[in-house]
Amino acid sequence: MINRIALFLVTGLLWIAAFGQNSRNANKGTAGFAAIDPALLHHAAKQIGAYGRFIAAEAVHGIPRNPARTRISGEEPFPFSQHVQPGGIKVDLANGGAVVQAAALLSGFLVTGDSTLLRQGLGYADWLVQAQLERGFWAQTYIVDPDGRTWVPWLDYVVRIQDGHQSEPFFLLLYAYRLSGNLKYRDAAVRNADLMLSIQNDNGSWPDEYDLSLTSFQGAWTSQRGVRVGGSYNDGATTNSAMQMLHAWALTGDGKYLAKLGGIGQWIFDTRLGKGAVCGWCQQYDYYNQPIQARHFEMPAIEPRTFVRFVAPHAAWFYALTADERYADILRQGYDWLKAIEKPGGWAYQYLEDGTPVCGWQFRYLRYDAPQTWPPDSVMGGHAEWRHFTRTNMNLSTVERLLAVITAAKADSLRKLISGPENQQAACTAWQLTAGRRATDPQVHAKIARKWTPGNDRKQATNSIWDYIQFLFDVRVAKKEFSCQMLQDRVSGFNRFFSTEQPPALNWSAGLVHANWLEAPIPNLHERMPRLRPQR
Repeated sequence: MINRIALFLVTGLLWIAAFGQNSRNANKGTAGFAAIDPALLHHAAKQIGAYGRFIAAEAVHGIPRNPARTRISGEEPFPFSQHVQPGGIKVDLANGGAVVQAAALLSGFLVTGDSTLLRQGLGYADWLVQAQLERGFWAQTYIVDPDGRTWVPWLDYVVRIQDGHQSEPFFLLLYAYRLSGNLKYRDAAVRNADLMLSIQNDNGSWPDEYDLSLTSFQGAWTSQRGVRVGGSYNDGATTNSAMQMLHAWALTGDGKYLAKLGGIGQWIFDTRLGKGAVCGWCQQYDYYNQPIQARHFEMPAIEPRTFVRFVAPHAAWFYALTADERYADILRQGYDWLKAIEKPGGWAYQYLEDGTPVCGWQFRYLRYDAPQTWPPDSVMGGHAEWRHFTRTNMNLSTVERLLAVITAAKADSLRKLISGPENQQAACTAWQLTAGRRATDPQVHAKIARKWTPGNDRKQATNSIWDYIQFLFDVRVAKKEFSCQMLQDRVSGFNRFFSTEQPPALNWSAGLVHANWLEAPIPNLHERMPRLRPQR
């Protein structure tokens, strides 16, 4: 979900206080709701419809155009451009290909009821079902011919995992199933979960990619494409795959999907790096849980963002499930070290185990205390920014909020976040009041009154449509047109630590299945897991 766990970076720590305020303002919530001009509601729906027509005009065989993940004939040369004919398209499945566009279309249907938007969104889901390979995974790259034939130009035996190659299509199919009830989407998602389960490491982790044509001791363990034999935190390889397993269990009730998840809790400690107070993690590890390089800049060193983006969520999950204080301790230790070495500009790209700040480049370390040894910017290209400390993907406030929750009531407080509010009706009333206030906010109205245009930036074209979707979502919440259970599902689960206390429209991948997540029968939660062993 993407990497969705890292996308929603505001926790629900203040829900109790907010609920008290909501209760006091009960008469201010939907009281002014009737004052919303019906023309504004119609205008918002019309803009979402315009977005749908824009997507439809550029789509190829039902596949929305994504500026980063799709290419058509006539564009500047790109990998495999020789295979793309006029009327065809190349699709790169990183981040699910056109998942973000399809999810916007399906969410547009959710708030407007426009069946045209539903058909468009399901069109991409249908293509994902068609493109799924026999073993149950999606290849990295597809070519779609003018007649609609879909084929794989390379590596049809490699399961690419990181960057949401499997998880993003998986969750979009669940969204399609949730809205349509068509079992083919559910079945395709389960087939993918079965494949992902079959290539999971014994210690619970997943690699960046898995080569189905080789055994663990054939070929190189790592390459420029990432680690093949070992486990990876990088770009959600393990985090997103674990969420797939939890959802597959919730869908089917089959405990097989949970069999190895308990090992991830121990893997956090087995992969920790650092001497003394230094506490960090590399992005990827080999068969023996030793840090290993991938691309020329992804050296076997501490990458500070790995703690914030992936290790902290895992530690919080397992603390909630086990109440084992070592998970709280690792959260504090990781946070304390990063806070201690913070510079005005942020943090270095990497650190050695003794805490020396470095930057990996062409398979060697560049030291920040020896800037004269760095290549010129013209050589480093886009990576030249690394000569400066940065805060990119380093929002420590997320961990600070987790620690605040833990300080208040230890593991019990995290368990309450996962399970959602105990009094569903009271919480639902609070959500409805908050949605009503947002829907009647004059500043929101001024934004919604504008006409949507795609502009020159196709990425921004999709980002901007969510303003209209969120507005109509709030209207429907305030009018009690969504069930309280549906809203609670959107703010429950293991991504709860990184989601808002108010059910957001944008977080479409939350609440796709209903489950008591704390009751997931994950075995070996309290045991030290064995070292990684070969799959075959």
